[in-house]
Amino acid sequence: MPGARSGPPALLAALASPVTDAELTEAYRAGALFDAHRDDPEFGHRSFLDEARTAGEAMAERTAWRICRDNRWWSVFGKRRCRGKKRQGRTAGMNPAAT
Repeated sequence: MPGARSGPPALLAALASPVTDAELTEAYRAGALFDAHRDDPEFGHRSFLDEARTAGEAMAERTAWRICRDNRWWSVFGKRRCRGKKRQGRTAGMNPAAT
């Protein structure tokens, strides 16, 4: 059939392989990092990187940091929570009950 496979070559290539090799590699790396995070959530991306490398997913430290940042896999001890700060709200001059 002459018209069965007509269309732009880029569209046909995208339909043949909907996931690129880079996306697939990053997904495997993210899976290895998530497994390390699930086992020990108190550690940071450097520890996750070491565990991912022992699992067979080699990557740079910056790549591991970016994947952990994008997925918000933080160390339990690494992110500070605000303590003692006043909450923002209406001032006394804006409060209709105060007048």
